[in-house]
Amino acid sequence: MGVAQKVWLGLRPRAEAYELMHLIQQWATWTGSSLVGSIATMDVLVRTMAQNAGVPLADAVRMASETPARLMGVDDRKGSLQRGKDADIVILDRKLNVRSVWSMGHLVEGTNTLA
Repeated sequence: MGVAQKVWLGLRPRAEAYELMHLIQQWATWTGSSLVGSIATMDVLVRTMAQNAGVPLADAVRMASETPARLMGVDDRKGSLQRGKDADIVILDRKLNVRSVWSMGHLVEGTNTLA
């Protein structure tokens, strides 16, 4: 299919980019679609996997958080919410749109759409 070679993943660590390419290839295979020339952000991948590919939401979130953290060797501080980790959190609404972003336990300026 060649989708992975044509998807721009932005400035991402290599391991995360490979994981994203794998997810995109799976989605394209499952749906018979092509994402050639598109930009795939993590929220789009989670939403697509959960809503279009039938992947349970918990698994889609894990693929977008724990898996890349483990592949990059930073799972001791990233990828899940646990005591002692960095407290990087993305708040999604029921439609899986980003509503706010927290980094190191602090709200990222300009990302709060909860009010």
